[in-house]
Amino acid sequence: MTVSDWAMSKRPVPIIRCVEIEELTGGAVTRKQLRPDDWWQIWPDLRGTN
Repeated sequence: MTVSDWAMSKRPVPIIRCVEIEELTGGAVTRKQLRPDDWWQIWPDLRGTN
C-alpha cells in the first residue's frame, strides 16, 4: 500500500528510500523522478545532471 501511494503521488517517496530505489533499479528510476518537487534542495549535487 505504501509503494502504491508513492506511485500514485498520494505521498512523496521518503528521502531515505530514494537513493536505495535508484540503486536497485540501476538508475532506471532516479531521485529526480522520485522527488520532482524538491530534489534540488535535497541533493544539490544533482543540479547539473540530466
